[in-house]
Amino acid sequence: MNNGAEPQRIEADLCIYGGTPAGIAAAVQAGRMGLRAVLEGYHKRGTSPFLGNCGLW
Repeated sequence: MNNGAEPQRIEADLCIYGGTPAGIAAAVQAGRMGLRAVLEGYHKRGTSPFLGNCGLW
């Protein structure tokens, strides 16, 4: 999906695909371990129904 926005580079230690509760828990745990995690989810509008938007933890 391209909404006309420029791509954004995000640096992280871990990329988690899946905005399910398990994916969110993995991102939270990674943050507790001192890692920067990117949580990517896909839903009809490009986001997970659990996330609202993709985020950096």
